[in-house]
Amino acid sequence: MKLIGTKPRVVFAESNIIENFDKNKGEVIKATLRFESGAEAYITCGNGFLKKKRYLKIIGENGTIIFDDLSQHKLQLIRKQDKDIISVKNESH
Repeated sequence: MKLIGTKPRVVFAESNIIENFDKNKGEVIKATLRFESGAEAYITCGNGFLKKKRYLKIIGENGTIIFDDLSQHKLQLIRKQDKDIISVKNESH
């Protein structure tokens, strides 16, 4: 809500149970949030993935911000033709 400034007007979510290669079960949840302004958010999370990953992509009118915890350059700002690497500390909480 802090990024958009309002609560979503529509929320849709679905859950899928995933059986991994080692026969362990996990869950993957996919959610869609729709806002009055026309903005939408798509969220996929869960413990049913083979590889842990933290990835956030925000697409706005002036550019895109990407946070990828597994990338060498964890935080990037992309504006049309320009791509800036934003330095962040490598810490986990």
